[in-house]
Amino acid sequence: MVKPDYKGIIAEGKGQGAKETKTTVENERPYTKFYNDILEELIKAKIRIEAEHTYLAIMRKTTGFNKETDRIPLSQLQQLTGLSKRNVIRALDDLIKRNMIIKTKTDGFHCSYTLTDVNNWIKRVSPVPPSKEKKYTIQKKRARARDKNFIKLRLKD
Repeated sequence: MVKPDYKGIIAEGKGQGAKETKTTVENERPYTKFYNDILEELIKAKIRIEAEHTYLAIMRKTTGFNKETDRIPLSQLQQLTGLSKRNVIRALDDLIKRNMIIKTKTDGFHCSYTLTDVNNWIKRVSPVPPSKEKKYTIQKKRARARDKNFIKLRLKD
């Protein structure tokens, strides 16, 4: 297999209008700065693989272009991750719950995403959502009551 001949590309400046210039160094590939503490916490985090891919895609679009925040359309996240729109939305919701990213509505349907500090990440998220937690406990109580009534009926016989 022939190794591709890369000419490195370095992003200059900040924001959406960042210019890309070619360097004179042969065989230098473009790269994204990736901090060790983020990588270590991402490895330890018990998140779905879709959320991990989405986090990396957002990191590529923000940190990779020297930006704090970037407006990234869902279609672009789909293209970068190879996930369906539904899975990207689910992954974004998971990342927001864990405080790994901050989602800000800009105008109309567009949203901006910002990566948060690793120290602010929520390590574990409750397996039962708070809205369903009450319903879940009521169902458990009803099941216990049914069991008690069943035992009482058997004892009478």
